[in-house]
Amino acid sequence: MHEEGWTSRLMDDRMGRIVADLYATEREALLRYAGSLTRNTSRAEDLVQDAFVRAMSNLELLADLTEGQRRGWLCRVVKNRFIDQVRRARRWEPIHAELERSANVTSDPVLADVRLWELLDSVPPRYRDVLHDRFVLGMTSNEIGERLGIPAATVRSRLRLAAAWMRTHRARLLGKE
Repeated sequence: MHEEGWTSRLMDDRMGRIVADLYATEREALLRYAGSLTRNTSRAEDLVQDAFVRAMSNLELLADLTEGQRRGWLCRVVKNRFIDQVRRARRWEPIHAELERSANVTSDPVLADVRLWELLDSVPPRYRDVLHDRFVLGMTSNEIGERLGIPAATVRSRLRLAAAWMRTHRARLLGKE
């Protein structure tokens, strides 16, 4: 048993070194790559951080790859996460734009805020929290999930269902019935 624990610890140390070495050698190049995709420093940093978090979850896979393959794997993770973000933004773009347009019907920012809160209040409670956290607070699905005590996948599902509900009830939400 003692020997197994020691072997496991050595393996963990080796795996941790792989990611630490990758971080030291690839971070700057990944930031440049992510920056070329996003055109936004903050988003690029988030993508790179996500890639290294994924690397920590895939240590066994990375251990079997060559240095060049590891670099390619990280670039692919960055690109896939970027594509996911773009797709997600496109799905929400019409609803987000409509909410903003509806809230900004007036030039008075206080009345615009009131209109936005009225729109959120008209959404069923099961969707309201995730919409508020995502679009008002700008939280990620992971952050929302942690706050609500539910999996991030459930948050994403509720956001999709909320979008469908809002599309279905669009006229009533905007007072056009």
